[in-house]
Amino acid sequence: MMDMLLTLALILGKLLLIFGVVLTLAAYLVLAERKILGRLQLRHGPNRVGPFGLLQPLADVIKLLTKED
Repeated sequence: MMDMLLTLALILGKLLLIFGVVLTLAAYLVLAERKILGRLQLRHGPNRVGPFGLLQPLADVIKLLTKED
């Protein structure tokens, strides 16, 4: 029984790690897309939050979660 719980905990931990990495990667790919499109349109793109705009995905998530209907 203990062996099964340990295996389940390891699987869950791996899933959470992969999920976190994929979501973080997606956020920074969106940031890169916004910056590239901004350069193509001769504007700066997102660069307000953190150094070089690296915290912009976090600011976007906070804005989304605190937005009213």
